[in-house]
Amino acid sequence: MSSCDGNSRLSTPVESSQPVEPAECSHPSSTPNDNSSQPTPIPNEDSSNSNADNSKLKSEVWQHFVRKFEKGEWKATCNHCNKSLGAAPINGTSHLRTHLQRCPKLRNVDIKQKVLTNCFNKGEGKIKLNAYSFDQDIARRELSHMIIMHEYPLSMVKHVGFRRYWAALQPLFKMVSRNTIKNDIIKIYDYERVKTMKLVEKNQSRFAITTDMWTSSNQKRGFMVITAHFIDEAWKMQSRILRFVYVPCPHTKEVLLEVLLECMLDWNIDRKLSTVTLDNCSTNDAMALSLVDKWNSTYLMLQTAILYKEVFFRLRQRDNQYKTLPSEQEWDFAKEICGRLKLFYNVTELFSGTKYPTANLYFPKICEIRMALSHWCACSIDVIQQMAINMVAKFDKYWLVIHGIMGVAAVLDPRYKMDLLEFYFPKLYGDEYLEEVERVRQLCYDLLIEYQTRQKQSLDRGVEVGKEIKRSVNVKSELDHYLDEDVLPRTPDFDILSWWKSNGLKYPTLQAIAKDVLAILVSTVASESAFSTSGRLVSPHRSRLHPKTLEALMCAQNWLWAAEMQDNSTAESHGYATIYDDMDIDEPSCITTVIIKLETDELMLDVVVLMEYGCTNI
Repeated sequence: MSSCDGNSRLSTPVESSQPVEPAECSHPSSTPNDNSSQPTPIPNEDSSNSNADNSKLKSEVWQHFVRKFEKGEWKATCNHCNKSLGAAPINGTSHLRTHLQRCPKLRNVDIKQKVLTNCFNKGEGKIKLNAYSFDQDIARRELSHMIIMHEYPLSMVKHVGFRRYWAALQPLFKMVSRNTIKNDIIKIYDYERVKTMKLVEKNQSRFAITTDMWTSSNQKRGFMVITAHFIDEAWKMQSRILRFVYVPCPHTKEVLLEVLLECMLDWNIDRKLSTVTLDNCSTNDAMALSLVDKWNSTYLMLQTAILYKEVFFRLRQRDNQYKTLPSEQEWDFAKEICGRLKLFYNVTELFSGTKYPTANLYFPKICEIRMALSHWCACSIDVIQQMAINMVAKFDKYWLVIHGIMGVAAVLDPRYKMDLLEFYFPKLYGDEYLEEVERVRQLCYDLLIEYQTRQKQSLDRGVEVGKEIKRSVNVKSELDHYLDEDVLPRTPDFDILSWWKSNGLKYPTLQAIAKDVLAILVSTVASESAFSTSGRLVSPHRSRLHPKTLEALMCAQNWLWAAEMQDNSTAESHGYATIYDDMDIDEPSCITTVIIKLETDELMLDVVVLMEYGCTNI
C-alpha cells in the first residue's frame, strides 16, 4: 500500500506504458520543485502483463506464469491451472517453483529442462530444443498420418492393447472413435489434395499420365488409378496419384474415357499433357507398350523349381498320390522358357523401380526385346516360335507409335546422342535404317520449332517474319551444336536430370524439351504399383470401406510419402513400410522357405500346375 508520509516512497516498479495519474494523497507542504515529495506513480490495473519485459523477468518460472497488476498488487497467474499467486518483487520466485511442483495440471515437471521435440506445431519438420506441451489436435493428426502411411486398420483405435499403450505413453490423450479417425483422414485428404493441386498448377512442364484398371477380388468392384509424372523446378522426377476412383460396370472404353477426361479437367492439366500410357487391355484403343509384368512371378517360380529339381523326384518316392512329376523333356522346356523370361524380368524390374527411370533408359531395353523376339522366331521349339511370332506382331503395332519419342529421349542423353540409333536401327530395319534415323532426327527439329514458337508467343507477339526465320535457324543451330559435341563418358551413375539442369543456359530450348520428354513413361507399372497396396486395402478386414474412403487412403498415402521422402533421406531408403513388411532380419531367404514348404502337397501341386500352364498356354 502507498503511504501518505512524504518520507516514504513506493518501491514497486512502474510497468504500465499508459499515462499515470498523480496520487491524491500528497504532503501539504510539497512544491512542484521538491523532488523528495513527488507523487508516487501507480500502475494501471488494466495494464498488460509484464512478462514482455524480459530484462526484469529472467527466471525460467515465468514461462509458466503471467504477471499482472491487479487491485493494487502484483499477481502471477499459472498458465496451467489459472491459480493466482503473489508476484511482488520482494516475494521472489521460490513459491512459484513450489506451485509448479504441486500444480495438478503439471505433474513432475522440471522447468529447467527442455526437450528435443519435432516442431509439429509449426509444421517445420525440424528438431529443436523446445519446451514441450501436449496438444490433443496434433496427436490426433499424427495418429491419422500413421494409419494412412502404414496402412493400419481404422479399427485399431478400439484395440485394447493400443489403448493401453497410448495411455501409458500420454495419459492426457483422449482416444477417439473409428468414425472420428475416419473423418480426420478425410480432412487430411482434402488438405493434401489442395497442396498437390497447387504443386501441379505451379509446375510449368508437361505431365505424362499413366492409368490402369483393376478389379478387386473381394468386392468385385473396378477401380481406376490415374498417376501424373513430371519433372519439377528442382529437376527431380515426381509422381503423384491424382485419382483412385471407383468405376461401375461395364468398363467400356467410353466409360473409362469419361473418367479420365473428368480427372484431367478437374486437375486442370488437359492442356499440359505430353503422353497418356494406358493398360494393355481390349477396352483401350490407343496405348503405349506395356510389358507383361505378370510373367515376373512365373519366372521366379520356374527359377526356384529348376534350382530344386531333385525335390520333385523325392516327393514322388514319398507320396504315392503325387502323379504329376514333370518329365525330362518338360524340365528342358521349363529351362528354355525361364531363360527367355529373364529378359522381361530384368526390364520390368528396371521400369518398376522405386525411382521411376527417365525416358532415355527405355530405348535400349525395348530394342533388346525386339532383337530377342527376332531370334526366338527361329527357335526349333514350335511353342516358343509361335509365341515369338505373336509377340512380334503386337510389338510392331506399339513400336510404330512410340519409337519416335523414345528415339528423341535417347538423343537427349549426352552419353549417346545419335549413337544408339545408329547402333540398333541397322539390326531392326536392315538396309532401311538410314531413313528411320533421319525420321527421328527430323522429329527433334520439329520439336525445336514447336517449342521455339511457344516461347516466342509467350515473350512477344509482334515479331516480324524475317526475325522469326532467323530465330528458327538459331534454334536449329542449338541442336546441331549439341550433336557436334563429343559424347560424355558412359558411367552407370550418370544423372541426366542434373546434367540438363546445369546446361540450361547453353541449351535453353533443348532443356525445355528434355524436361517434358524425359518424364514420359512407356509402361503402366507406376500405376500398377498402387494396386499392390490397394489389394491389401480391400482385403476381407477392410471389405466394408466406402470407395471414397478407399480413395482418400490411397491418394493421401501417396502424397504424404512423397513429402516425407523429399524431406527425409532415411524415409526414402525404407520406402512404403507397412504392417505387411514384418520380417525378422535373420529370417532365412525366400528360396529356403520355398524348399521347406515343397514338402506339402498343396504347394507342390501349385508349382506343377503353373509349369504345365506355362508349357501349354504361355
